[in-house]
Amino acid sequence: MPDKPDILLIGHLCHDVIPAGFKAGGAVAYGAVVARQLGCKVRVLTSHGPDFSFSELFSFAELKVVPASETTCFENIYTDQGRIQFLRSRAAELKPSALPRHWPEPDIALLAPIANEVDFSFVDRFQGSQLCICPQGWFRKWDEEGRVSAKEPGPGNWPEKAEVISMSDEDLAGKPALETALRQRAKRLIITHGGNGAELITNGSAEHFPAKPARPVDSTGAGDVFATAFAIRLWQCGDERKAMDFALTIAARSVEFSDLGNLKVV
Repeated sequence: MPDKPDILLIGHLCHDVIPAGFKAGGAVAYGAVVARQLGCKVRVLTSHGPDFSFSELFSFAELKVVPASETTCFENIYTDQGRIQFLRSRAAELKPSALPRHWPEPDIALLAPIANEVDFSFVDRFQGSQLCICPQGWFRKWDEEGRVSAKEPGPGNWPEKAEVISMSDEDLAGKPALETALRQRAKRLIITHGGNGAELITNGSAEHFPAKPARPVDSTGAGDVFATAFAIRLWQCGDERKAMDFALTIAARSVEFSDLGNLKVV
């Protein structure tokens, strides 16, 4: 690989409920592991409680953990009518003031909220970095029981500030006005379609890229893997099409593993 960038990922490391208990989750979790395997120096700004069970998985990274009484936890219940998601607990909000002063400006800054925890002001914090946003957590709200439903984030300036916005077609479902606005305003908008590949929209022009062959075991985190790999490759070569091909290859490898602990993409 060519130059290895410094990458900063911002968002919650979380617990995902599984029959045996918990597994590590969160966009930052998948992005950090993949960035490390791609040779990057990894820093993470996150928040979790003393109950977080998977700190050893991220021993390679320089972490700043904002203290919280509990760790963000999601439970997914699958029915014939689709997935029902519950937010069982939530760690602390993340603001730019929590960044350690001695941390240098990263080559790549990746904002990856999962429970509306990443403050919008981060988009103005990284003037010299390639800013990538995976905004799915800004699209979530929840009721008193923790049941998660969709919302649209405030307009703000984040679509123009980001060099890359990466999200799934599920994130945009039922939001035609938002999708139209993002297609018009974003510098680079990527919409992933699972096993059907991904779409890259630049300057209002869209191009579809087919998925790479894979033997799927678990697709959890594949979109986060894709976004991280794309951001890294784009920083390295500056070629969007090459970055798309690379990211799709890495994402295809990621779905062949059932657990973040044994994930291998290179």
